Amino acid sequence: MLVLILLLGIFCIYTPEVLPVRWGANHAPQIMFFYFGLGLLFFALKKYKYTFVSFACCAALCVFLKENTHGQQMQYAAPTNQPEVKVAHFYVNNFEPDIDYTLDYLLNLDVDVLSIQGLDPEFSFLLEEYLSEAYPHQVLLPSLSFDGIAVLSKHHFVADTFYHEMMPNILGEVNVQGVEKFYFVASHTVPTLTTVDYERTQAHLNTIVSNCSNLDAPLVTFGDYHLVSWSPEIQLFRQSVDLNDSRIGFMPSFIDGKVNFWDVPQDHIFYSSHFKCTSFSVLSGDSSPHMGITGTFELLEEGQTLTDASLYHPNVAQ
Repeated sequence: MLVLILLLGIFCIYTPEVLPVRWGANHAPQIMFFYFGLGLLFFALKKYKYTFVSFACCAALCVFLKENTHGQQMQYAAPTNQPEVKVAHFYVNNFEPDIDYTLDYLLNLDVDVLSIQGLDPEFSFLLEEYLSEAYPHQVLLPSLSFDGIAVLSKHHFVADTFYHEMMPNILGEVNVQGVEKFYFVASHTVPTLTTVDYERTQAHLNTIVSNCSNLDAPLVTFGDYHLVSWSPEIQLFRQSVDLNDSRIGFMPSFIDGKVNFWDVPQDHIFYSSHFKCTSFSVLSGDSSPHMGITGTFELLEEGQTLTDASLYHPNVAQ
């Protein structure tokens, strides 16, 4: 019994290349809470050896998730008067069944850059027709398969498209409210359903790294990577480009503060250390609990770093 309890936690942290185990490790936060409840149960039953092991596994998973998601950042930085960038990312499969509702929802978003993935030709036509006034600068690359992609912006941007296995990625350069040479990369990887899919996703992320590694300027990447924040592929990707995770929790949290306990966060917005993240949340509709995600990023003042306490507690002197 003790061995089985230990193995579950070990496999979440040191995940073997076995699909059922990898899928289970996607739910590491839920397993962490399961360990906590199990520890309380064993304590009530006075099985103290099992209690200790359960709480130890819970603590190990807590440390693992903290170090492999938001790291040092425990809350969002306080907003100031520095130039800021607002972005939002959506996947068409998560949209509301009511197309008019979805288009109005997108139209009313107050963001600088809007990313949409899983784009088909029909929806591409609707976007171009309905959002051209609010977002006059657009790159639309629809597809009959799942890999269609689009980026819409309120501001003029220069776009370059690069491919991995015929899947498009959009690299853009845009000036937003004084943010000089702000770059973004919109990407969409294959769903990770098989071991080969994981390998293809890792190769795709490596392609993104090769196109971003020489960018000495503020950078934001976003997309449905079909990987959780604590997966080894995402960890390697972030380390290779020196990116930070916008999501500071283990599970998707919404604008109203609610947390979806069962949802697995596989869409992400990562940002370079030129920025600080002042907000991040999941966007939901009437019937779709997870339509997309949005984040706000401010440029750091000269000499500031993301570890400065004054970013998160304005009353603390830098």
